Parts: sequence; structure tokens; C-alpha cells
Amino acid sequence: MANVLYRYEGINYSIAVIPIGEQFDVRFMFRDREWSTSIEVCNSKSHAIHGAEHFPEYYQLALQYDYKLHHLEFVHPDGRTVDLTCAMDMDRTKESFELLLINGEEVNPMIS
Repeated sequence: MANVLYRYEGINYSIAVIPIGEQFDVRFMFRDREWSTSIEVCNSKSHAIHGAEHFPEYYQLALQYDYKLHHLEFVHPDGRTVDLTCAMDMDRTKESFELLLINGEEVNPMIS
């Protein structure tokens, strides 16, 4: 793959940041399949690389909660879904992502 700005090699997948014109495509690719998906197309190189760097940690967390990657979402057997871009959010903490996986909805920490 030409012009890869960043690559992460997981056990059975890789993540790459690829420039496309003025934007940056963050791609998820399984090694054992001819399948890949765009996690997010970013306008900022730093956002794309930062998101690609922490996506693997959030992906592992989703797997721990029995989610599977399906198209542009993490999908739980009970029907809950979480958009892949939630794992790219630069302001999201691991704890807030975990709550999203558990509850299946955004939790605003400012509301008690």
C-alpha cells in the first residue's frame, strides 16, 4: 500500500493512515481476509494518526465486551451497536468508551 503515513500491526489485523487528496483515510484490515473498511476519513493528519494510535486499545475493549466488527460498527450479540468513529474520538477516554459499550448510549459525565 503506497503512501502509508502510519501503520499499526495487530495480531490478526492492521490499521493504516493513507492520504487521499487533502484528507486522511484510517483503514482497518484483517490479515486473513480480502476485506478492509474505512474507520474514518479525517481532514486532519494529526487526528487521523492519533485516532489510529489509540483505536487498537478501544478495539480490544470492544472485543472483551463481546462486540464484533461489522461494516462501520461494533455490534453486540444483543443488538447494541457502537459506531467505529467513537473509538477515534480524540476527546474520548477509555472509561467513557467502556460506558458506551456497557450502556449502548452516550453518558454525559456532567449530568448526575
